[in-house]
Amino acid sequence: MRCRFILPLLLALSLSASAQEPLHLSLEEAVDLALKNNLGLRSAQLGAQVQERAVAVEQARFGRSLDLSLLQESNRSPSFSSLEKVETLSSGALSAEIGLSQQLGTGGQVGLRFSNRRNASNAAFNLIDPIYSSGLNLNLYQPLLRGRGRISRIGVDLARVGAEQGEVQNQGRARSLRAKVGQSYWNLLFARENLRVKEQFREGAKRVLETVQVRAEMGVDSKSNILQAQVEVARLEEEVVAAEGAAAQAEDALNKTLLNLEKHAGQLVPTTLPERYSFAGDLEEGVARALSRDPGYLQASWH
Repeated sequence: MRCRFILPLLLALSLSASAQEPLHLSLEEAVDLALKNNLGLRSAQLGAQVQERAVAVEQARFGRSLDLSLLQESNRSPSFSSLEKVETLSSGALSAEIGLSQQLGTGGQVGLRFSNRRNASNAAFNLIDPIYSSGLNLNLYQPLLRGRGRISRIGVDLARVGAEQGEVQNQGRARSLRAKVGQSYWNLLFARENLRVKEQFREGAKRVLETVQVRAEMGVDSKSNILQAQVEVARLEEEVVAAEGAAAQAEDALNKTLLNLEKHAGQLVPTTLPERYSFAGDLEEGVARALSRDPGYLQASWH
């Protein structure tokens, strides 16, 4: 009976311990996770796919269409004429049509249709039975005023512009998300380093307090210095608590808001360290590069 309760308890403890394992992330890994898990960006990507389907739908209007129709008729009726030489007159017809049409970019439409019909009857006066009739028609429809020319492709052009604008917006969202992840990543790294420094200062103040207490017991130092050392330790304790709160807020901003890793209960550990680079860029080149990548400027250029 004890094993039945101990084994599930050990399993639960092992699962909780594994869930608390820290997650080491580099800056690139954090950006990749954000691009993969961000709900807003995924929704925008689905919207871009809808715009692409709209372009395909509009272009399909100018594709070729093929239609096929079959019709069979059968009639039976009493004979009212002696020329038919039958008591029951039966007749039948089988017709088939096939057509191919093409929407033109000028607003017109061209179509080709072939039809064939077979008529049969048991009447005696029919010299030829069955009788076949065929036809081939070529139709051309072209508006001369309304709907002519490029106006018929406005839907395609608008759908294509909408798809391109959606792509530009997605690129802007992805670039903005990368910037936010980078800022939150460095904020978390700074908060963790700041916490580590505050903890070192607190440990140093505790050692100073211990030293002052020993010196006061030996009569070398006054008790007022003990009080000052205790005040300093309390002040640094307060700073450590504030630093812990700032680090927790920075981790939440990176984890839940950007990376969408709510199921991961372990601590996020940044592994990428900041590097120093020298800047020697050209102003005009930088402005041109910024304009070529700015989503707002690119969207305004479509109008």
